[in-house]
Formats: sequence, structure tokens, C-alpha cells
Amino acid sequence: MKLLNIFFLILFSCLLFASTSHAREITEAFGYNLGSKLSEKDITTKRGGIGPHDIIPKKKAGTVKIVQAYTTPDGHIFSVDGKNFFQSMADCSKMATAISFFLQKKFADVIDRQERTDEDSQEKGTVFADIDGGKTVSVTCTDQTSVSVLSIRYTDVNLAEKTMKDIEKEKNAQDADKDEINL
Repeated sequence: MKLLNIFFLILFSCLLFASTSHAREITEAFGYNLGSKLSEKDITTKRGGIGPHDIIPKKKAGTVKIVQAYTTPDGHIFSVDGKNFFQSMADCSKMATAISFFLQKKFADVIDRQERTDEDSQEKGTVFADIDGGKTVSVTCTDQTSVSVLSIRYTDVNLAEKTMKDIEKEKNAQDADKDEINL
């Protein structure tokens, strides 16, 4: 069984590497462009606020079972997260290593920084950053109670930060209005 898992991991890595050319910029994930407006027809489960909203992948997402988007209040995508579930952290880590290798090759021309996130024993992974473009791709495994969760997250950092600031401003304005009413 282990030999079969290793075989599929190697095969998967080879297929990803062979079918990929270098990208100029981190702009899309699972068929969705970061910064574009998310169509209501692509949402299978809509959650309040920025999400995560479960969405239908526009491109084949064989390595993930669930794809989710985080959006600005007006519906523009600032992050897309693909997830899969594994029985053990070891299995999750093997897949994360293969995907990280692929992403490192795919985005070699734009990656300015690469960081390991192994300091937390419950979450391990790698973050690839295009500092000039303001985008990141992270591949992490999180050890939960009964499963380990693989996450491949693409983020427009500038749009995410702007969204959080806008939400904070709105919250502060609402709090100020409440304080005026209470006076």
C-alpha cells in the first residue's frame, strides 16, 4: 500500500511538472482570477461576510476536494483556498511537498520569498510570496482531531489588507454611531 501511495505521489508530481510552464505572475487559482468579481452561479454555499464561500472550481482541481473563496464586501475575490483531507499528517505532508515543488517551479520567475511555517506543531507548510505583485501562495497541512487538512491558498495580499481595513473602518463607524445614540 505504501509503495502504491509513493507511486501515485511521484506520478502526480511528474504530471504537474510536465504540464506546467513558468508563470509571470500569481493571478489565478482553480480557474478564478484574484481581484475578479465572484459570480453567484459559482457559489454552492454562501456564508456571511467575506466567507469562506464554497465554490465550483473552473479548472480541474484533482488534488483538492473543496474550493472556497474569500471576497470583499462587493464580491471581488481576494483569496481562493483548495482543501483536501488525509488520514495522517505524514500523508498530508507528502502531498504538500509534491505540490510545493510544483508551485516553486511554476512561479520561479516571480517568487521573491519562500518561508517554511513549521514552528507550530499543528500546522506545517510553505508560503511563496511575490512581493512586487502583492500575492502569495501557501501550502499547509493542519493536524486536526481526526484528519489532517491540506490547504492550497492563493491570496492577493493588497486586496485582503484593504478589505480588512475597510471592514474595520465600517465597524468603527457603527460603534461611533452606537456611542452617539447612548449619550
